[in-house]
Amino acid sequence: MENEEDSVVGRTLHYLEAKRGSDDLIVFLHGLGLDANDFRPYMAESRFHCLALTLYGFDATEREDRYKPISLQAHVEVLAYALRKIKKQYPRKRLSLVGFSFGADMVFFLSRYTPDVLDELDLHRAVLLDPNANSTTTTISARIAKMTPDRALPELVEMLKSATDITEFRYLCEYLYKITAKNFAQIHRHATEVVAMWADASHEPFLNYIGLLNRHSNGIHVVFSFHYERLFNTIAHRAGLRGLDTDSFQCATSDHFELIGPTFLKQQLEGVV
Repeated sequence: MENEEDSVVGRTLHYLEAKRGSDDLIVFLHGLGLDANDFRPYMAESRFHCLALTLYGFDATEREDRYKPISLQAHVEVLAYALRKIKKQYPRKRLSLVGFSFGADMVFFLSRYTPDVLDELDLHRAVLLDPNANSTTTTISARIAKMTPDRALPELVEMLKSATDITEFRYLCEYLYKITAKNFAQIHRHATEVVAMWADASHEPFLNYIGLLNRHSNGIHVVFSFHYERLFNTIAHRAGLRGLDTDSFQCATSDHFELIGPTFLKQQLEGVV
């Protein structure tokens, strides 16, 4: 790392792996403050060889970590290092990346910060589940970014109050329960930097990332949850004007967190990988 404060030398990157004889290896990347365990239900029944990574500092065992939170670019570089090692360990397998929410953003940022690593991976597919597309999609993350890490409780409670129905309330409860078991300072810094990356209300930066990622993979599939139907329509239209394959974009009938449920993942991955 160029910045000594970003050093992670000697630290462990946590992961889960379900080894199978499949020719396809799928690597999963989780959302903000979540971890590899969110993919455990699908991995238990998948026909693919699966590996889920937990980004540095997001494992529950790192909650009391005294090291300072690392930057977004450092996260990307650590992820790139891990992916390079995985590819060397399984050189004959077709590697696909599946990113959920900020995990999908991390796939974009790989193409920005470490394009050489993406080329080495010879990426078969990139499946992006509810990636951020502009400033309108970072609602929860933006609220986390505005919090003071050591005085976040009142604002976390207010976030629960923002739920518009029982289903959203349940998902928010589950989400906040998970992230409050983590190193909140790391979550806060990550949210702050990623929200800054999507500060523009335009869809053009998102489509630029899609175009860049297209050059570093053999195929992309983007899925938006049903709350983003209007966003999906706009993006699909703009993508068509750019000559991008609009069939690569899909609007699901599922909610945000349902996109990482075993039923949805099985339906999606066995159709596009």
